[in-house]
Amino acid sequence: MTKNLMILAVNYPPYDGGRIGSSIRMYSLSQFFANQGYNVYVVIPRRFSKDRESPESHKNVSMIFYGSLFHYYDHAKNLPFRHKLIKRILSMAKRFAGVLFVNAVDLYSFRHTTLCERLIREKEISTIISSSPPLSVMSLAHKLKMHFGDKLLWIADVRDLSHMHPTGKSKKGYYLSRQEKSEADLIAASDAYLLVSLGMKRALETVFIKHGYGTAILNKGLIIENGFMDVALVKPQPEVLEFSLMARKEKRIILLYAGTGSLATRNNPAGGNKALDRFMSVLSENLEISKKYALILQGVIKNSTNYFSEVKTLLKYLILTPVSNVQMRANMSLADIGININTDVVYAPLIMGGKVYDYCASELALLLVFPDNAYSLQDFSKIHEEKPYFANVFDPESIKKVLEKIADDPDQLQKRKFSKVEMEIHSREYQFKKILGYLENSN
Repeated sequence: MTKNLMILAVNYPPYDGGRIGSSIRMYSLSQFFANQGYNVYVVIPRRFSKDRESPESHKNVSMIFYGSLFHYYDHAKNLPFRHKLIKRILSMAKRFAGVLFVNAVDLYSFRHTTLCERLIREKEISTIISSSPPLSVMSLAHKLKMHFGDKLLWIADVRDLSHMHPTGKSKKGYYLSRQEKSEADLIAASDAYLLVSLGMKRALETVFIKHGYGTAILNKGLIIENGFMDVALVKPQPEVLEFSLMARKEKRIILLYAGTGSLATRNNPAGGNKALDRFMSVLSENLEISKKYALILQGVIKNSTNYFSEVKTLLKYLILTPVSNVQMRANMSLADIGININTDVVYAPLIMGGKVYDYCASELALLLVFPDNAYSLQDFSKIHEEKPYFANVFDPESIKKVLEKIADDPDQLQKRKFSKVEMEIHSREYQFKKILGYLENSN
């Protein structure tokens, strides 16, 4: 087996269309293997423009682009009207493809299979890692595996299960069943598959059993957590430092929510699985609670400014735009508690989001506002002596009691903060070494 590796993805920085989680996971993986002496070839659709600044990359990592209509679809809002019309047509085609379960990469791309086959032969690539969703990337990897057979080792990195994910699953029962079966068949065809949580492993095992796969297929799965990256030390943003000093002076507990989300206002109901409304209404409208806290919201939080203009509260708050992961980690260091919120009952058992690891690596306590069936997060809690605080996202009284409990016992809050030592097993380097070990044992 050679030390030449291909990563198949749709999103990779700086071309990630705002889908940061999967993009950063593949970026981290490529840098890890490059540091281990591998030559890494990242194959993604061509885009018109970068979505953000290019991160520093190892010299052994090469980016290969294939022809795609993604650049029309993702960037049409910045283009003339005729291109927006193309986006509308593509959007309709995408929905139609979802109904028929057509391969989306085939829909958008040209000669991608031929390009990959040529690259594998010319560079003597012996391993491919596919990043999904979308399932189309796994489908491409499956074609390559069928073509090269045992000469090519295929590892399927399954960050989310498409047939269960709120934004990826088909909306109608019959097509959802087809999507579930197709996803199970693709994962089963890989030489090994990677999952991000115990909850995801349990869910996939149920699907495999449902579709008649034997127990041997279960042994091909590895849990590779999203984890956290070691980052450079930089100073927090000046406005965050100023806000934290004010909060400390007023003896407020500093909460921090980072990432994406939404808040409902009179003119915009917002919604989505990361709706902050239930939590925020308890935090901001109970005056005795709100005066004990300060809140930092950083990321893409829809309607956040409008929300606070409609609410009378004693809560002190700071709203900031997205920043790099390095800068965000510096900002996190000034908070007490990192908040993670999700309302999706179906997907809750599988969720183990990257921000959870970032909060803990920044030595914060955790407040997890989820449905009661957030089993992966509960597994994580058991490993760490039940440190995280939990609240039921659908029960305002549960949220209120947790906020009161935190405020009434500051000594306990300090004990519930995570340490760098206990988080070492969740670093991305630690997790990726499991993949390296698998490759070495496959030689």
